[in-house]
Amino acid sequence: MKILSEISRFAPNAMLLSLVTGAVAGLLYTALLPMLLISVDNFSAVVEGRSEQALWFGLQISHPKLAGVFLLACLTIMLAQSCSMLLLQRISVSFATTMRQNLYQRIRKSPISNVEQTGPSKLITTLTTDVNIVVAGASTLPVIAVSLVMIGGVLTYLCVINRPVFFIIGGFLLVAGLSYQILLVVAARYYTHARHFTGHLQESFRGLVTGAKELKLNKARRDSFFQYELLRNDDGVRTNIFRGELIRIFAENYGMILSYFIMAFMVFIFVNYYPVTHSELLTVVMVLLYMSGPVKWALDAFPVIARANISLQKINDVFAQLTEEEYAENYQTPAPWQQIHYKGVRYKYGSNGFSVGPVDLIIRRGEITFIVGGNGSGKSTFCKVATLHYLPTSGDILFDDQLLTAQNINSYRQSICAVFSDYFLFNQLHGVDWQHPERLQEIDYLLDVLALKDKVKVHDGRFSTLQLSDGQRRRLALMVALLEDRDLYLFDEWAADQDPEFRELFYLSILPSLKKRNKAVIVITHDDRYFHCADHLVRFDAGKVSIPKHRADFAQTRSAPTVEKELI
Repeated sequence: MKILSEISRFAPNAMLLSLVTGAVAGLLYTALLPMLLISVDNFSAVVEGRSEQALWFGLQISHPKLAGVFLLACLTIMLAQSCSMLLLQRISVSFATTMRQNLYQRIRKSPISNVEQTGPSKLITTLTTDVNIVVAGASTLPVIAVSLVMIGGVLTYLCVINRPVFFIIGGFLLVAGLSYQILLVVAARYYTHARHFTGHLQESFRGLVTGAKELKLNKARRDSFFQYELLRNDDGVRTNIFRGELIRIFAENYGMILSYFIMAFMVFIFVNYYPVTHSELLTVVMVLLYMSGPVKWALDAFPVIARANISLQKINDVFAQLTEEEYAENYQTPAPWQQIHYKGVRYKYGSNGFSVGPVDLIIRRGEITFIVGGNGSGKSTFCKVATLHYLPTSGDILFDDQLLTAQNINSYRQSICAVFSDYFLFNQLHGVDWQHPERLQEIDYLLDVLALKDKVKVHDGRFSTLQLSDGQRRRLALMVALLEDRDLYLFDEWAADQDPEFRELFYLSILPSLKKRNKAVIVITHDDRYFHCADHLVRFDAGKVSIPKHRADFAQTRSAPTVEKELI
């Protein structure tokens, strides 16, 4: 079992102790049956008053020594099985926590391109669903250990008292076990399909919530989305889980009823061909009845293990998909720089994908650079290169004369701040020294300037609410960016959903203030009426770069002709 192997590697000593204590409980469970049978065999001595008697707590006890051993065995079973289950529960929870934390770290260290390709829905499903299923599967391991030891012990006892009966019952159990495994494999296939649809269903949930406005406006789109995506994925989960559960329930009941078939075979058929005493037949029937409990426990646990193995494979697939950046994490403060030179920089998606560049461009501190272009022109790709999220497939990036390498990339990333078009707004001022009195004054000032003071408060570094309009949320993201006080700022269509007054505030006040503070500023924009605010204008078209000849051309509309020019 994969789950057993993984947890054994995670905590081998604790896992071994858990299985040993579970096995001890199973062996003692097995020992209870012979003690009960001995008491039953000596029942006539009890009736005739020939058996040893004792008085415990006002109760008359027959066979006190045997009864004492039985009681001690019961207490030991309770303690051993509780210890086994609690120990493995602790291991499984720690294993799940470690797995989640490893996944956190893998996401943190993976290239943005890998995270984007994997997708948020798949990652969230892995973190919330698959890890919990693995924990549930791990928690059943002591039950299986106890059950298998009990079954083995009972069969051993049966072999001692009557070997032919042992072989017959053992043969029945072998056939039943093999046929049950076949059913379990079929059920596992349906569980795998259900897990596949669960991932797609998570993506559909995301579309249902984040695309609610678009769905309201288009009935045809809404009906198509519900019928061919949301409900189809939901039906895929429901249908496959139902089929898997149908086979599992049939397999469990098949396994349970098989013990009664064995008893019927012994009582109605076997006694006609092989001499068996009344005492032996009674013992066989009691053994089979006694064994039905652990058989049911094992049958109930195996499907849970099967689903845990499927989820574990999904988790491993995500780990394999998220490669780790091979960058040093020294985070040393880089030397002050005055310009960034993108020298022959090119970025290409895959071997035959879209390509941006080559780009020869210098971004200087104390200057504002506007980047314009249509959809699919390569602006966003270059911005991810500019913020060091994408490393160029060819060309060099230099901070002054310092070449960007795997050894210093994380350090230079700390000098960059960006508000992307698909930005994420955290509900807390992480990484900002908000406790400093001057910083608190700055927060109050920015909230007032950005018209957020009546909407949002900052308490203990946490925003009182994020239930804001799109424009308000973007202004709050701008405030956080300004508080970070980095050397390079990138704004991706920040003013696109702002009212005219805030658009003017951004272009005529915020950007000039950053320029005066000697910041390098890159702005992706379509606001051609504010092109005069830029020191440089860079146009992207189908991945190629061009600039106007003269500064006066900045005020022209985007339809104005541009002239290709080598950028320095």
